[in-house]
Amino acid sequence: MDRREMLKESFQSLKESLPGMLRLASPLALLLRAGATIASQAQKRSACADAPQTPEPTSDESRGRE
Repeated sequence: MDRREMLKESFQSLKESLPGMLRLASPLALLLRAGATIASQAQKRSACADAPQTPEPTSDESRGRE
């Protein structure tokens, strides 16, 4: 089998498998986007949890302000 025939066969097999690949590409892209969104939200939550919190006033402090 010469090089031209090999290229022709591999191109043909690629052409035949392309519709299946495209059917998988859309759901895969959605999964990747969802995963990126979840990771981003988790990172934001982690940053908020690490940030210093301002203490809430105790009942004595709030009575003194009134």
